[in-house]
Amino acid sequence: KDGLISNFIEEILQDREGNLWFAAGHSYYRQDRKWVCRFDGERFENFSTEEGVPDAFVNSMLEDKNGDLWFATEKGLCRFDGREFETLSTEDGLPTDNIVSLLEDQEGNLWIGTYGGGLCCFDGREFKTFTVEDGLPTNIATLLLEDDGGNLWFSTGHEWTGGKGL
Repeated sequence: KDGLISNFIEEILQDREGNLWFAAGHSYYRQDRKWVCRFDGERFENFSTEEGVPDAFVNSMLEDKNGDLWFATEKGLCRFDGREFETLSTEDGLPTDNIVSLLEDQEGNLWIGTYGGGLCCFDGREFKTFTVEDGLPTNIATLLLEDDGGNLWFSTGHEWTGGKGL
């Protein structure tokens, strides 16, 4: 009733300006099609496909070193630069539009875990994709982490799809 888009929240992120961002879970059932919400400490602002958020299912959110917000959705990778939303998809070089996880590494590269398309690295210009053909145990990358030594760790698969581990 205060303006939050849903009682089912999948992800929460606090940006460098102190805003709280919420991604609604189970938004598939929402009639108003509001997927993402920003709370500035006083009011809620909701965003939908009309503003450029491509899909109800926001699996992950990340703020990069430049202050851009990234949203992993089942219909592509969405970037918000503070003014407008832009969606990157298979037409832009992603192997699939089903994005599940995000990580920015120490070099500023964006790592993108997908469901079925492997793992991608985006340097701001182009995507480089790694799949089972490159040695991954599966083409599903659900969790991403960079440790203090700069090593990348990722979880592959889900238990119900025959997860392969790290």
